[in-house]
Amino acid sequence: MERKGWTYMKKMRTTVVGCGAISDIYLTNMTERFDNLEVVACCANHFEHAQKKAKQYGIEARTYEEILSDPSIELVVILTPAPTHEGLIRQALQAGKHVYTEKTMTLSTESAGELIALAKEKGLYLGAAPDTFLGEALQTARKAIDDGLIGEITSFEACANRDLDLLAGMFSFLRMEGGGICYDFGVYYLTALVSLFGPVDSLVASVRNLAENRTNTAPGSTGYGETFSYQNESQVFTILRMKNGVTGTFSVNGDSAINDQAAFTVYGKKGILKLTDPNCFGGEVIYIPAAKGFDEVITPQVLDYGFAYGENSRGLGPAEMAAAIREGRTARADAQMAYHVLDVIGKIMESSEAGRFVSVASTCLRPEALQAGQKNYKTNMSDEAEPKGLLPLLNTSFEPGGGKKTVESFSDPDFRRIAEAELYYFAGEAEKCTAITENYLEEEEISIRLSACLLYSFSNFTLGNAEAAQSGFQKIQETLKTVFAGNESRELQASCVFAANMTCILVHLPTDDLPPLRDYVRYLPAGLRIFAAYLMAHKLYLEGKYERALGILDATVMSVNKPYPIPEIYLNCMISICRIKNKDLDGAKEAFLKAWGMAKPDGLLEAFIEHHGLLQGIVESCLKKEEPEAYKALTRGILRFSRGWMKLHNQKSERNVTDALTPQEFAIAMLACRNWTNQEIADCMGISVNTVKHIISDILSTLHVNSRKELLQFVNR
Repeated sequence: MERKGWTYMKKMRTTVVGCGAISDIYLTNMTERFDNLEVVACCANHFEHAQKKAKQYGIEARTYEEILSDPSIELVVILTPAPTHEGLIRQALQAGKHVYTEKTMTLSTESAGELIALAKEKGLYLGAAPDTFLGEALQTARKAIDDGLIGEITSFEACANRDLDLLAGMFSFLRMEGGGICYDFGVYYLTALVSLFGPVDSLVASVRNLAENRTNTAPGSTGYGETFSYQNESQVFTILRMKNGVTGTFSVNGDSAINDQAAFTVYGKKGILKLTDPNCFGGEVIYIPAAKGFDEVITPQVLDYGFAYGENSRGLGPAEMAAAIREGRTARADAQMAYHVLDVIGKIMESSEAGRFVSVASTCLRPEALQAGQKNYKTNMSDEAEPKGLLPLLNTSFEPGGGKKTVESFSDPDFRRIAEAELYYFAGEAEKCTAITENYLEEEEISIRLSACLLYSFSNFTLGNAEAAQSGFQKIQETLKTVFAGNESRELQASCVFAANMTCILVHLPTDDLPPLRDYVRYLPAGLRIFAAYLMAHKLYLEGKYERALGILDATVMSVNKPYPIPEIYLNCMISICRIKNKDLDGAKEAFLKAWGMAKPDGLLEAFIEHHGLLQGIVESCLKKEEPEAYKALTRGILRFSRGWMKLHNQKSERNVTDALTPQEFAIAMLACRNWTNQEIADCMGISVNTVKHIISDILSTLHVNSRKELLQFVNR
């Protein structure tokens, strides 16, 4: 078959069966991204659901019988709960259709084997999810292992934690047969392990269900607070021995108070690979080289071989299968691997009941790896896909000085306008930012709306428009609730959690009622992950946990392998702030100047304006004499921001410290409140001790206080 790159001249006419929560990401990707597929119809158990979904994606709503009787349809993608798979797959194969199904293929190896035999008899392809092993993260790990980067593999450990009281309360299909923690979630880990090391040889396991009656803890869900029956496995602990001799542990715990605390590590004689949750397509793969001695300092590295599909790419499995059909080769997410993984799960249950090691008789081929840099099946996107999520400019890698050019490069006009607003905001031009973003506060596209609300709120915050700022913050909270109530993708949830935490942390408001940002960082793209590290460190700083904050910041700096100017500016500002706390002035100035060096080419002043008080004299010390014009511009921004801060936080204050003190006086006042000596303040600010004495005296007089103790009380007030 003639092809153009990875775009096939003849698209494969495809239908989707099942219009539940996961169908949106499949339909979005299969209609917009994978250009070897032509989705023509969908169906559902309730026809009105199919009609609604069909209208949304510009396809037809049909019954299953109509789909199977249409000779032009080649591929059926089944997205229904696992107990329905066997019957639907059998009907489709008998009607002469290729089939790709969500996991697991069936509930038993017996029925799965029958379907594989039927597909072979009919000369048809049969495949099954998960297809996440085709994503950026696991393909990166696969290449590192195959290339011998970590040497001979010695072992692995893979584990995750979930909260079934919450999840099974939210998703009723998890209460069905096949909805247990291993069948529904562990299958991602087992498929990942097979893709990395090949099939399983034998295993021993312990399986249990901690509670057959559970309480629904999912706010807003049907039956919230009520008891429901749960008869599936909730905990699995396993030792796996692969056919290649590698042995490791695999465990999933559905009785955790915290969701998705994944740990996936591969150990070799030359190093270690730390992977992310295999339920995701993307995420960092961290390489830790072997130490040659106890005193050797090891620097972890984030691997980047240029693989595609770092975002949620569900639908990749069907697209890859369609390519395999046209090429006449084996599909990577094929039925034989799905059968083997299903067999492994069955043997886990058998081993737990028998209390001993059991052999896994089935086998499969280790799926062929993708090529580094290969962007198969991708459509409507350039080779370097532009970010179209939350805060697109912040989340884009570009060289310092390339901000304006990067904004102009966005093809989507709405995202280009949001990126333009970002550039204005981070340059300290709040009015221009507000003028753009006020037009997008009700935007249907959630990432645009969230971006606009964030920028609009913080711009108005700076301008002292407290009511407008608070209205933007409120819209973010409302969007968060709507997204979580609607069972949207984990990536979209992560964007909402990021935005909500950002508003609270940077305005110094509590985050107790929000989902913890740390639980969602892995689902964010690279630029937002860097900024999320800054946010988490900022929160720890506010809690007085300076060393922990610095640990997060230093680790993040080591993991950045290409420039993300905006988040890196904030990251280094916070490093400087934490080092000031340790009275490491040289280190503080070094981090500050690194941030300034990245900011100056694009005029990105905002980070220094916002952090002036916390930087406690570093701005004056580094810029006042060396770059007086830049310092003047910062001073204007600092005064305006400080007044806006007071209006939001202390609208009833009769004495406005920001009007009374210059930025230099304010910085010295903050250092004096922290019991810095005059000499220490002088060293930090780059001025004489006598000058410090005179300035402190002026500060006390201006604020009508008599001592440093009273000054501290005034500032706290």
